[in-house]
Amino acid sequence: MDQQENLYERIGGQQKIGDMVEDFYQSVMKDDSIRGFFHQIDMDKQKNHQTNFLSFVMGGPNQYTGKSLAKAHEGLNTKGEHFDTIVEHLRNTMVQHQLSEQEVEAVLQKISHYRNDIVKE
Repeated sequence: MDQQENLYERIGGQQKIGDMVEDFYQSVMKDDSIRGFFHQIDMDKQKNHQTNFLSFVMGGPNQYTGKSLAKAHEGLNTKGEHFDTIVEHLRNTMVQHQLSEQEVEAVLQKISHYRNDIVKE
């Protein structure tokens, strides 16, 4: 049985991922190199989108109904270093929430498939 398929349920589903997203954005907003991307953003809406996205990536239901990732990041001038910084914040958050290294790597591998939709350099 694929551990990734059960990750969503194993860690506590939508509620736990929402808690993780809250911690993730607290970390992101302290980082001068990336917090400017979120200056004009409705953070409650952003957190909801991120929770739904990570829930899907972790094997939960696909509840995302927003713009495509490419469309949502259009005009932001997101560079590879910004993507990498966000990924590092996410990695640290998942580790803090007791996900195993194998689980963290599986999630980050799935997220890496969206890099070209987000990075605009």
